[in-house]
Amino acid sequence: MFSEISENSENTENLEKFLRYKQENKHVQRKVTRISDKSSLDDLNQLKIDYLNFIKQSLRWDENNTISVLFSLLMEQDYLTQDQIMELTGLSRAAVSETLKRLLENSNLPILKTRKQDSKKNYYYTPFSFDQYIRNYLVQSLQTTIRHMNTVPVFLQRLEKIPETDNEKGHFVDYLQITLLVAYYYNKLANNLDAVWNNYQQDSNFKVTLSKEFDNMIVDLDNLVKSVPEISLQNETLNEIKKDFLGYALVTQIPYGRSRELSMIGLIILLEPTAVTQDYLMEFSNYGRSTVSEALTRLVGFGLVEIVKKPNDRKKYYKLKYSLLDYAITRYKESVKTVKGILLMLKNNFIPRIHSLEINEKKKKKYSDFFKLNIHSYRIISEIIELYFTAIYDKLSDLRQS
Repeated sequence: MFSEISENSENTENLEKFLRYKQENKHVQRKVTRISDKSSLDDLNQLKIDYLNFIKQSLRWDENNTISVLFSLLMEQDYLTQDQIMELTGLSRAAVSETLKRLLENSNLPILKTRKQDSKKNYYYTPFSFDQYIRNYLVQSLQTTIRHMNTVPVFLQRLEKIPETDNEKGHFVDYLQITLLVAYYYNKLANNLDAVWNNYQQDSNFKVTLSKEFDNMIVDLDNLVKSVPEISLQNETLNEIKKDFLGYALVTQIPYGRSRELSMIGLIILLEPTAVTQDYLMEFSNYGRSTVSEALTRLVGFGLVEIVKKPNDRKKYYKLKYSLLDYAITRYKESVKTVKGILLMLKNNFIPRIHSLEINEKKKKKYSDFFKLNIHSYRIISEIIELYFTAIYDKLSDLRQS
């Protein structure tokens, strides 16, 4: 461009006029620059807020504000005060304070607290890189299911002593067996995860493949059940065992916050082979009518539960829309869809937006690199989920058909 201007006298004259005008109007230029800088910073702040809210909505595990606070620290890659975190997340002081306290005590997703010289304020930061946190989150998600390996066999042992009266027991047994099998496979995946992840880090063209051990794996359910010491309880009923399992799930499996009631009502319906009424769900869950009604409305809206009408009966009955196995496969497909949706948005929205901002190059590179690291980490997760989870649910399908 410079050579083109030099070769053209008219353009040279115009350039000289522009430079004289610029020199004579320095104060105007400074004012315009300040306005432009402020506008660019506003756009950057909005981009950061949009990113935090998008990730929170996508991953759906932010009932206790973990994502909002943790990802704000990961994104800024700097020491932040509580006030700065509040500004980024839009959360109240109490919510941020409670979440920081919880993260400081979390060994899987840790943050650290420090102070700067000549300052009494507390500053918070993340000691590891973004991809390490994502890997830890994936392991933590797998562990939620893996812990069933030690507890589900106990419930299956207790159910063996219940007489076969109808398909209610068989349905509950099927659910527990599927849960146990998935836990076993997830445990194998978790054991291989570090090696797979490290290979990706060392070679960007690495393609994950199933190990022969995993591909040829045959699981003996009876041995899995017998691997846990037997608990002897006399004269139990099916409902007592079911309520005990729901209590166990409430402590270990069901999230805190607004999704707690939704998850509990969904699990009760999942454990029933036939459609049940709202009154039945209230009795089993100990929730009030309005809580159960709201949960049912959301579950029907999600397409997981359907309403069943019976002849000469004004009551509404609710049942799972899928078979147990189909439900498990649906959950897997949702996981794949979520991760691919995150990748698509990062590539087509956040990366172009950060490059379009008129901010200093160092700051632009910082956030651009962060979004690229997001893409790298979620791509790894996407490939692992698609390969391993497809294999897991193919094995489940084969077992259910045999």
